[in-house]
Amino acid sequence: MIIFGCITKYSPSDIKAYVESIEKSGFRGDKMMLVYDVPQKTIDYLKSFGWDLFGSTLEEHIIIQRFRDAYKLLENFQNETIIWTDVKDVIFQKDPTSWIEKNMNKEILSLSECIKFKDDDWATENAGTSFPIEWEWLQNKTSCCAGTIVGKGYALRDLFLEIYHWSKTGSNPGQLADQAAYNILINLNHFKENVQFVKQEEGLATQLGTVLIKKEQFGDTLLEPTPIVTDDFVITNQKGEVFPIVHQYDRNPQLKQKLEEKYKVELLPEPNKNTNPLGFTYDKWLDIRKNNQHDTRYNELLKDKRVIIVGPSPSLEGSGKGKWIDDFDVVVRINKGFPIETGLGKDLGTKIDIHYHSLSTDEHVGGKVHFKELKDNGVFLTTAYPKWVQPFYNDFLKFSNENKNWNIPFHELNTEYYLSISDMLGTRPNSGTLSIVDLICYDLKELHITGFTWFKDGWRKSYKDHEKIFGKEEGRKKEEAWRNNCFNGNHLQTPQEDLVREVYLNDDRVFIDDVMKQILNVE
Repeated sequence: MIIFGCITKYSPSDIKAYVESIEKSGFRGDKMMLVYDVPQKTIDYLKSFGWDLFGSTLEEHIIIQRFRDAYKLLENFQNETIIWTDVKDVIFQKDPTSWIEKNMNKEILSLSECIKFKDDDWATENAGTSFPIEWEWLQNKTSCCAGTIVGKGYALRDLFLEIYHWSKTGSNPGQLADQAAYNILINLNHFKENVQFVKQEEGLATQLGTVLIKKEQFGDTLLEPTPIVTDDFVITNQKGEVFPIVHQYDRNPQLKQKLEEKYKVELLPEPNKNTNPLGFTYDKWLDIRKNNQHDTRYNELLKDKRVIIVGPSPSLEGSGKGKWIDDFDVVVRINKGFPIETGLGKDLGTKIDIHYHSLSTDEHVGGKVHFKELKDNGVFLTTAYPKWVQPFYNDFLKFSNENKNWNIPFHELNTEYYLSISDMLGTRPNSGTLSIVDLICYDLKELHITGFTWFKDGWRKSYKDHEKIFGKEEGRKKEEAWRNNCFNGNHLQTPQEDLVREVYLNDDRVFIDDVMKQILNVE
């Protein structure tokens, strides 16, 4: 899935709502932008959010040339699903991926403007003067928007080339006839059979310029109900379904201001540590779990599976558990637990399906992300910490940019879920604890936990050896600092033990090893 836009001369502020709403939506596909005469600060801004940029020289009006250049570019993306949008007047309220995957039945999705051509003065002038022959039948067709189109790369490629040529051959050279050309083409037989006409009320996108901003002007000629704008400025259809894509929002000044404020990225601070924690109870946690936005792709990997997560405790050394671990349907490892430590296969196993990583690549924290090994083993990578919390953002961004070269499947812990847990416990949870409370939110059959002692016995030297990393004296200081942080600082272990104990006692799907039973004082 690729979001594809086009801009010229825009500053970062001009595209901020578009770019940052996509980030906040949780969209996990690629993002590409055609850029013409764009300031360097805009290029830097887009790159900071992981956009692939394709520059070109503007030789004619961008409204027309963009289709020519997109045609050339899509040669390299023929099998991908492309979400083609305008930029300056578009925001994403949620990730459109699931809607598209569930509802797309043809090669091209054409999205309604909710009005017939003949009932829109602008469309009448534009299409009627550009294509007078086709106007005889086009005027009674529902107008579809050329600024929001979804389709397979190979299908959009052919369509975009035709739009470009038709736009240049209209009877009125003064008109930018891309929208008229687009609508003629999708109603001709050689394209129409591959086009799925999508009504606004189906819930993918709304074109607010006609159906909301000008609803009084168009009155009874509108073909669909007016979208709902909630008190907190969420745009929904009449069924209350949130539109993933909102187009033409900027034609109402108040709406423009509110939405641009709503969707700008603001990094969140972590909750205050060790001061008035809410305190853990299982019922509180069940309520907090509602904040963990369900990832359907991740659930498919875990559903009805026997899952085991392997921690860093030295208690696994000499255990001989390797074969037992590898026999699980899904094996989960954390941070420096992958690649598998040399010589410990008989104790730790060699299998891995999911890798939780803090994304901090410091050797005394999460360690290097081994992209090649992850790719070679078909591993699903998950961050144990959310992107939009201040301490983790730069690590996340660094990872995202590098992962563009590898395309490792990726799952991110929900921000609200993390903040709620952290606030409840009064501390920053470990990667391992967060892995457990994330996994248990999904429809797995069993979750077995082994090799977790909350650092009461330290960790395997093969997992993390401060003296080897930093030298004897500095390593000793690092290890002491880490232990102090775990038991007296902002990484407190006792509240995390309480959480896992209650999860184990109250969820029949959860199993823990004998060492953990002793630490948690449970049977």
